[in-house]
Amino acid sequence: MPQASIVDPRGRRARSLAVLGLAFALLAGCGGSAPEPGAAVAGIYYDVRIDSAVDGAAIAFTVFEPSRIVAGRDYPLVLHGHGFGGSRLTAPDAFVTRLNDAGFAVISIDMRGFGASGGEVQAMDPAYEGRDLVQVVDWAEAHLPWLRYRPDVRGDTNLVLGAYGGSYGGAYQLLLNAHDPQARLDAIVPDMTWTQLLYSFYPNHVFKTVWLTLLEAAGTAGSGGRMGAFINEAFVEGTLTNNVSESRFGPFIEFGNQYFCDTGRARRVDALLTQGMRDALFTFNEAYHNYRCLQALGGDVRLLTHQSGHLVPGLQAAGPLACGSLAQADAAYAWFQEKLNDMPGQTVNIPEICYSIAADDSASVQQVQIGSPTDTVLSIPATTLVLGPAARQQGAIAVDLGTATAPALLAGIPEIRLTISDPLGAQFGDPRVFVGVGIQRGGAGGWALVSEQVQPFRGFGTDDDQLNGIAARLQPGDHYGLLLMGYHDFYFNNGSRDAMVVTVSGSVELPIVSAAD
Repeated sequence: MPQASIVDPRGRRARSLAVLGLAFALLAGCGGSAPEPGAAVAGIYYDVRIDSAVDGAAIAFTVFEPSRIVAGRDYPLVLHGHGFGGSRLTAPDAFVTRLNDAGFAVISIDMRGFGASGGEVQAMDPAYEGRDLVQVVDWAEAHLPWLRYRPDVRGDTNLVLGAYGGSYGGAYQLLLNAHDPQARLDAIVPDMTWTQLLYSFYPNHVFKTVWLTLLEAAGTAGSGGRMGAFINEAFVEGTLTNNVSESRFGPFIEFGNQYFCDTGRARRVDALLTQGMRDALFTFNEAYHNYRCLQALGGDVRLLTHQSGHLVPGLQAAGPLACGSLAQADAAYAWFQEKLNDMPGQTVNIPEICYSIAADDSASVQQVQIGSPTDTVLSIPATTLVLGPAARQQGAIAVDLGTATAPALLAGIPEIRLTISDPLGAQFGDPRVFVGVGIQRGGAGGWALVSEQVQPFRGFGTDDDQLNGIAARLQPGDHYGLLLMGYHDFYFNNGSRDAMVVTVSGSVELPIVSAAD
């Protein structure tokens, strides 16, 4: 039952118990507003707490009814999830109001361990958060008599259901899509979320120090210290030792969409995936993997990037949550209108792939370019790099690989073969090298790191890998190449702790395509 006062759709708190008597009676019977035949009522919003079937922990959420509920009509439901360390909406924000006014109901959920929900944070474990989420949808079906139903792809009558949210609030959508036994999700908008946490946190066995420190602090504060032991143990080990034991990998592999896709658990759904092009935690590559997986299942799946995301405070400046002139919120609203509210044609202006290049610049393409479209392999000449305590003073070493002769897009995912060797042949220590794509405008001045993306490489030997996805424009005379670093602020405690000199060499394929493509 609701645990807080009932309020009207404009947020004014109801004051008279006499006036509220009927409303409470309705809530006791069905969980929300229910007009008399032939009548209409103004929707309300209210808090609900139920007991988790997993362990009895509280599951807290807030129901935002459509602004006007007309007897005999039905309304789609949209779920909202918060970021890691955050909590649910307990009053309508601008986007919830926009959805309510368009005839959507919204349920905003406190994920396990956060806000008013109990239990420990398990980082989207199907056995915990997965079952909790299914239970919330079950509650909605049991208590909201005006919800919309229609035949699904199998011909079965099913709830019309959408979901949105960013980061942790993006991951819950992919989890629910994979683990709801009734496959009720129809349309999702996951923003800046992961495909596999091990890849996110520990790429090439290098601990992503800055963001993990921020997330550990936010999660501990937001949960009141109720973080799952495996999360805290991995953080402490990585911080102290510069490593994470393989015995701790399991949850970080299994609690993500890559695992759902690899094991056949992911289901068809219409998905508008949005991702920060400069995101320092969840890269474009992760969004692209989710895109490819869900696209293969047959849904309408598109990928929109923006200039926001997980940006490191003090090191990265926030940009608009938009791809050029297309705001993420407007795209999400159009997505739900078309996919859930029976309004075809609303998403015609949402491209298949939209690269956000700058705050006011974007490029739309039909597919993500992996490597060079012409199979052009650029040689990385042997370059000496200082590692260890002196690496920060050395800065980035630019390896010039070519000059643009015509306007072009440097957009997609580069492929690289990188060799780290010891010029003395001893191969002593634990080298770590950071690599990004760089541009020198007009062939003069400093080099800029494209999309602020770096990829770590660890150990002696040769790695065949992909660099993080990037998006930039090349003008005639611009030089492009690689930036090689022995230190980067995103990994402030996890560069090489051994003082050494290494030689870096190899080859790379850059995704340079015609600006007209």
